[in-house]
Amino acid sequence: MSGFTIVRQVAAPAERVFAVFADFAGASKRIPAIEKVEIVGGGPIGKGTRIRETRVLHGMRATEELEITRYEPGEGYALSCESHGCLFSTAVLLRPRGSETTIELAFQAEPRGALARIKLALLLPAMKKEFEKDVDALKAAAEGPA
Repeated sequence: MSGFTIVRQVAAPAERVFAVFADFAGASKRIPAIEKVEIVGGGPIGKGTRIRETRVLHGMRATEELEITRYEPGEGYALSCESHGCLFSTAVLLRPRGSETTIELAFQAEPRGALARIKLALLLPAMKKEFEKDVDALKAAAEGPA
């Protein structure tokens, strides 16, 4: 398994941070690389909800379907998807500290074959940079006006 962790201190309470980070439907308004997001099947957001996300990275458009595997308001959430021969999972954990919150994003990728392992090794550093941009954009939104 391969992966990385991103940690940021956010100058906002956990409830506000969760509201911004877990606003999947509004992600395209906050994260420049996301072109659109669709909640598959509608209904309330929670464990089992599927999200179709379209991103444009380096001029290439990619659409992935993610599933929420954990959803605990004020505490965190987790997403997973299978794509390009890998099982990807992302967990976002919130640790409140008074009027601030520490965000920890843990990304893991499990390649399902030799070719996927090679591709992942080449792409993982670029993926981390993109996730850092996403987290920083969401951090700025959480710290901004409500």
